[in-house]
Amino acid sequence: MVFRKPVAILTAVASSAQAGCLVAPGNGEASPPAAPPPMVVQVGGASATQTTAGTAGPAMHDVTLRSDSDGTRVLRVDTLGMYFAAASNLNAPPSQEVCVAPCVAKMTPSATYMIRGYAINDSAHFGINDATQAIDVHTGNAPLAAVGSTASSLGILGLLAGGSFLTVGLLQPSSDSNRSTFQTVGWAGLAGGAGLLGLGLALGLATITHVYDGQGARLAKDNGLRLTPRGIAF
Repeated sequence: MVFRKPVAILTAVASSAQAGCLVAPGNGEASPPAAPPPMVVQVGGASATQTTAGTAGPAMHDVTLRSDSDGTRVLRVDTLGMYFAAASNLNAPPSQEVCVAPCVAKMTPSATYMIRGYAINDSAHFGINDATQAIDVHTGNAPLAAVGSTASSLGILGLLAGGSFLTVGLLQPSSDSNRSTFQTVGWAGLAGGAGLLGLGLALGLATITHVYDGQGARLAKDNGLRLTPRGIAF
């Protein structure tokens, strides 16, 4: 009977430990290393487990875009940039093109959208809901909208000028030879201004871009009459 020396046994155990494997008794196979625990990310006081699939984004679903004009684009508007654009008197806030009609695009209720295109009057901003499956766009003509805006601005100026001349003519004494001239110019300014304003309002209302869902419910309301640095806009 042969006995191994204790020094030889200790040397063999040390060599096995340095090799990084432990031999299970009875089967002669190395046990695999334990899996590391998942990494936990703390954000705003709430803990979340990070996975290889990443964090889940907002719910998105397919939406069909239909339009009565070619080149109709649906844009996703940067809502944060809208405030900076308004503060800087910019007409167009930052946006990203989603698709060009007719198309099917991934859209989400958590985003804000608008309609834009060549010779198409921009729509008001709108959103969708989980039940929105289609969007129908009835586009307004942008050049006609610009004519309507100009006519409305000139109409208001005509009303102001006509009212001023008429007021001066009425305040002058009857013996003044210019009294009738001021009154004539004033009445003409009022009539011309009213006509231009009416034409501008009619063109503005006729050139609004309307956006509806597949069931006919309106998604985008018109912007209405508003005063901008460039004049009256719709």
